[in-house]
Amino acid sequence: MRETDDSGIGILRKGAKVASPVKISAPWEGGQVADVAKGSQMSPIKVLIADDHALVREGLRQLLISQADMDVVGEACDGMEALELARSLRPDILVLDITMPQMGGFEAIKLIGDAVPRTLIVVLSMYEKGPYMQRALQAGARGYVQKGEPSKHLLEAIRTVHGGQCFLNG
Repeated sequence: MRETDDSGIGILRKGAKVASPVKISAPWEGGQVADVAKGSQMSPIKVLIADDHALVREGLRQLLISQADMDVVGEACDGMEALELARSLRPDILVLDITMPQMGGFEAIKLIGDAVPRTLIVVLSMYEKGPYMQRALQAGARGYVQKGEPSKHLLEAIRTVHGGQCFLNG
C-alpha cells in the first residue's frame, strides 16, 4: 500500500507490491531489503564476523550494516567461537581472520566447512596473497581479501562469494 508522509513523498509499507520500479534507499523493518521492481522481498546477506581485534570487528560491523543488502548476525573473537556461532546462527557468509587465538583461521575454515557447508567463507587477512591465500583456498575458503585493501573490495568479495563465485584479492 502506498501513502505519503508529511513532506508529500510516497511511502511503501512493508510487504507492498508495486507494478513499476520504485527506488528505495534503506532496508525494510525486520531486516529485509525490498526488491520493489519485482514486487518481492529479498533477505539480506547474513554475515558473521570473526577477528580477534575488537576494533576491527566494530569497524567491519559498521561497514556491513551500512549496506542495504547485508546484515551482521554475530561476531566472534576466535576460531572456536566462530565455529560455535556458525553452527547456531547459520550465516550465509563468514568474514574470517587467519591469525586468531584458540583456533586459527585455517583450522576454522575446515571445521566450519564440514559443520555448516552452506556458510561460505571470505578470509580477511593482513597477509599478502601467496602461501596464506593458497592454504585458505585449499581449506575451503571462497574469497580472500587483504586488510590493506579498500573496503569496497571486501563488500565486493561478500557479494561475489554469496553469488556463487570466488573472489581473490591481495
